[in-house]
Amino acid sequence: MIRFGRRAAAVLLAVFVPLAVTPLAIIDQTWIGAAMFGAGLGTDVTFVGLGLVVFVGGAIPVAMLALVPGVHRGARRGATLAAALVALTATLAVGPLHELSPSSWLPGGRVLLVAWAVPTLVALVGVARGPARAARGPGRELALAGTLLAAVFVTGTLVTAAGDEIPMAPSGLLAADFRGGERLTGEPLAVPPSAPNPALARGQGSNIHNDAAMTDTYTGRSAIDPRSAELRSFRAPGDCASILFDERGRMVAVCVGGTRIMAYVLDPATLEPLAERRLADRDLGADFLTNFAGGGYAVLDREGRLVLGTADGTVELFTIGNGRGGLEIMPLEEYDVSATLADSEPITSVLPDAGGDLFYVGAEGTVGVLDPATGEAAATRFEGTDIENSFALAPGGGAFVVTSEQLLRLRIDRRGRPALVWSESYDRGERLKPGQTSRASGTTPTVMLGGRYVAITDNAEPRMNVLVYKARARARGQRLVCEVPVFGPGESATENSLIAAGRSLFVENNYGYRLIDLIGGHSSAPGAARVDLDPGAESCEQVWENDEVRIPSVVSKVSAADGTMLTYTKPEMPSGIDAFYFTALDAATGEVLWERRGGTGPLANNHYAALYVGPDGRLYVGSTGGVIGLT
Repeated sequence: MIRFGRRAAAVLLAVFVPLAVTPLAIIDQTWIGAAMFGAGLGTDVTFVGLGLVVFVGGAIPVAMLALVPGVHRGARRGATLAAALVALTATLAVGPLHELSPSSWLPGGRVLLVAWAVPTLVALVGVARGPARAARGPGRELALAGTLLAAVFVTGTLVTAAGDEIPMAPSGLLAADFRGGERLTGEPLAVPPSAPNPALARGQGSNIHNDAAMTDTYTGRSAIDPRSAELRSFRAPGDCASILFDERGRMVAVCVGGTRIMAYVLDPATLEPLAERRLADRDLGADFLTNFAGGGYAVLDREGRLVLGTADGTVELFTIGNGRGGLEIMPLEEYDVSATLADSEPITSVLPDAGGDLFYVGAEGTVGVLDPATGEAAATRFEGTDIENSFALAPGGGAFVVTSEQLLRLRIDRRGRPALVWSESYDRGERLKPGQTSRASGTTPTVMLGGRYVAITDNAEPRMNVLVYKARARARGQRLVCEVPVFGPGESATENSLIAAGRSLFVENNYGYRLIDLIGGHSSAPGAARVDLDPGAESCEQVWENDEVRIPSVVSKVSAADGTMLTYTKPEMPSGIDAFYFTALDAATGEVLWERRGGTGPLANNHYAALYVGPDGRLYVGSTGGVIGLT
């Protein structure tokens, strides 16, 4: 009976492991885990910890397979069976491992996994309760597995620590590099440039959304040919959400890590680092994967200075220039506005108003104005709300802000305080949808048609709506012009700003995005759409919807010169490969024109960061591992 139990336990354990984790996942996890550990050494303790967790996730199934011979031979009770029980329990307990498993693609896959795990546990317990035997244990197999894992860990750590590139998953070698036809562009869009804000750096690279109106549209820039472009990367321990370009063509990346905010000046052609600086610290909280307050949004002002708010309630300015050691990022000014914020409230975003003052918003509903000439700050708090996104500047002064309750237009009054011009409530929904960082609109307001209109999305059920409002202080009739539902019932959400190209709005679906849910070849719900506004009739209509393309969560852009919507996609791949692609959609039809692989594995995931078109057409995207570019 005990002999049958030993054999049954060995068979069940041997079958359970490949059902729980694919060979590709084991290879990817062990290599990427070691690489993340190496990337974090001396730079960010968060990467070190995450790397160990990921590596252990790949090491557990290897150890389990090494235990099978010992279980079959009936080794002494103790180390062998205890290790097997711990490994099996850990495999079930660690959520991401299920997403890596073949069973995750089947209906009721988690139930199937448990159905195999339970008899395996029972059989192992039965062996443990049987009489002790003097059979040889699994020492040789475990030693071999341990040696192999140690070699992978040391190699991955050393290779990553010695280089500057983002380590990619080995399974990427099996993913297509380019997909598309001969037609790379659509018909050009007749879109006039957004009105420049004299307080921001000239051009279309002052902030994450290009300009003061937050249009996310490039005019006069054509993207590089993706077929001949070279794929490059720069490794940084943190999500590089803000990538900015100054008047000299220098590229500035601001990267948010678990414990610090870093800034880098990079060569836009090679992504070689030219200068770097630790801008600020941040506390490592449970929400560090979704909380980008305190440095996630950064801008360049008209003098080329880097401006950002911190988690400590300060507004800080840095200049980029030649120092004693060459090119440097140097501190310039620091303004403490913490007295205007709630207790421990971090600053979400800072933008210079046309008049020279600095608007800032706090994560807990504070809107403030700082006069940099005097250092005086004043604020208004919208109690019971949060502000997770940046905001837009109104032509001629003032700002549009989205809280978790309302869309606001504000101005600066004579006393230098933010004053409410108008407010509009929207449907914030019934839940925090997967893919969002808060139960609210996930969009930064987008100003359209020279300041006549402003657009956001809501969080309604069963479908999210694109909302367009009359922007001016006084509006005839109802301020809400239109609301257009987009994407599938029960599966619509966005955490990224709408794109405004003339009277057209482009929106992406981020429903179902979570960092750990994308592993194992999985992706988010599909969807991208275009909605057009008819100012004369004060109505809107949906022009197209692509219900196949999957955009986990990126600040997409429109190239008016190319007639394309540029984005960063991740197709579902039952093979378990996690491949991310620079992707172009025809702005007129929504058809996918081309896809070029940007990277594979978790460090190629942009995780809410934006896509950018450089002044010379090169493409870039921030990622959890740094910056990826087609140059």
